Amino acid sequence: MRLQTFSTTRFTLGNGSSRVVVLIVVVVIVEIVVVVELEVVVVVVVVVVVVVEVVVVVVVVVVVVVVVVVVVEVVVVVVVVVVVVVVVSSSSSSSSSSSRSSSSSSSRSSRSSSSRSK
Repeated sequence: MRLQTFSTTRFTLGNGSSRVVVLIVVVVIVEIVVVVELEVVVVVVVVVVVVVEVVVVVVVVVVVVVVVVVVVEVVVVVVVVVVVVVVVSSSSSSSSSSSRSSSSSSSRSSRSSSSRSK
């Protein structure tokens, strides 16, 4: 609309030509349009950068959560293995101790009975 207003208006210079004025007006309008387009491009680039940053933050949070979950699972597995080893070792030790005690008791009993019979 601005272009029509300026291009239809007749400006005369000293030599009577209005082409120079029209060209200046057209150049100014083209520069305004280019600046507006550049601003739009800058806004689009800023929006894209913000979206990329948000995606990167979400990915980092997901990776941290996954790493924490994996570490917790490894710790749980290690604790379970240690508990099982301790329980099995304790059970084995108790069984061995009981077996020795029973064997010792049996041996005493047999000696005692042997000494009585003599």
